Amino acid sequence: MCKPGYYVFRDCTTNTETECVECPTTTYTDAHHGNGLCLNCSGCDSTKGLRVKRTCTSTSDTLCEPLEGHYCTDPIKDGCQRAVKHTKCKPGQYIKQPG
Repeated sequence: MCKPGYYVFRDCTTNTETECVECPTTTYTDAHHGNGLCLNCSGCDSTKGLRVKRTCTSTSDTLCEPLEGHYCTDPIKDGCQRAVKHTKCKPGQYIKQPG
């Protein structure tokens, strides 16, 4: 097993231990595992109303938040997967329920 931020480069044998190597840039692992690959970092798509809240590291994926003037419609732990633009009120209207 490799610790977060690393992947299995070479499996163990009867004579050697598992060899773990740090995840390459733009990839990560966030738990102990026995995989030979790291996961690709996610992006924050501005067309989905998102911006980067926390950049990807070798031990955690990118975390997104809504762009200014948007609100989250698909929340996940500590972040957001999709956001939409707030409706603008016309003259004489008021906000009945904030997004």
